Amino acid sequence: MLKQDPKMLVDVSTRLLKSLIGAHAIEPSNCIGLGITNQRETTILWNKKTREPIYPAIVWEDKRTQGWCDRQDQKFKDLIYQKTNLSLSPYFSASKIRWILDNVPEAKVLLLESNLAFGTVDTWLLWNLSKNKNHQTDWTNASRTLLFDVKKLEWSKELCDEFKIDVSILPEVKSSSSDFGVIRQDILGSEVQVMGICGDQQSSLFAASQYCGQDRGCTKITFGTGVFLMQIIDEGQAYDQMFYPALALQSDAHAIIKAIEYKIEGVGKEVELRLNDQKELDRYLDRLTDEVALVVSKLPIKPAEIIIDGGITQNQHLHAFLQEKVKSRVTQLPIYNGTALGVGYLVNKGVRSDNGLSLK
Repeated sequence: MLKQDPKMLVDVSTRLLKSLIGAHAIEPSNCIGLGITNQRETTILWNKKTREPIYPAIVWEDKRTQGWCDRQDQKFKDLIYQKTNLSLSPYFSASKIRWILDNVPEAKVLLLESNLAFGTVDTWLLWNLSKNKNHQTDWTNASRTLLFDVKKLEWSKELCDEFKIDVSILPEVKSSSSDFGVIRQDILGSEVQVMGICGDQQSSLFAASQYCGQDRGCTKITFGTGVFLMQIIDEGQAYDQMFYPALALQSDAHAIIKAIEYKIEGVGKEVELRLNDQKELDRYLDRLTDEVALVVSKLPIKPAEIIIDGGITQNQHLHAFLQEKVKSRVTQLPIYNGTALGVGYLVNKGVRSDNGLSLK
């Protein structure tokens, strides 16, 4: 079972904001805006009155609900695919929510009192840090719950009924480039507007799209906790079923477009085990890039360029290994943290768009 302390996530985020402002002598009132990017499927439920989580955050890699998903799959897999374009898997949030509702007695009590809230990490942080305790998320995070209709861009009552999850606990869903309220004044000394929220992999894809030159075929690979490959494709385009469909942001941030995604889990742990042995690390990265190159060869659009990011790209050999094996140019983003860079670009575009938002 893979868990995180939700309160630690808030504490770390708060300290990071304060240290960033302090280290660079930034006047908060001069900030054009703030963005949040996060692990998409990680699931948190909390008491709306006390702000206390009722159970640790269940991390996206946690597979405790695999048996439940296997038993339920035949019952409503067609409905899930019709609404979400995804399959029933413990990877996504819905079965994690169901597990907490079934196994944490406090959940049922709070639900009857209308005091129960659900969110992925973005929503949890926004609730805790925003002036008005905003209970909101964006399209990219909502689309990874198995409860969101990706065609209508709204929560699906049918799916909520199948999972026996009350719609009332779910956050409001907004465009990734939106006004999500302001950070409390006591955190930074000034109210800073939250201008963007985006799931981590879509955020790094958005960063990549700023360098691709066009949306169609834009391909990125993030080498971090896992390896995540995404490519923007045409609506209705055929692709190998090894890929997950995904919502992505158009490079101007004004529209949702279609992408596909592939993941390799556990990569960060494997790298960490080999950090003190360069030879073993190189062997592992060599094998890993063999696997990645095979996945690239299955993409529906042959990419002229592949944009890479993530902590493991700090290893000087990874880029070379990958470049040898794929028939595309491999380019690293200006910083290895592509998820942060992407949401930064998103905030910047939101400020400069004609969406009615104003700077303070």
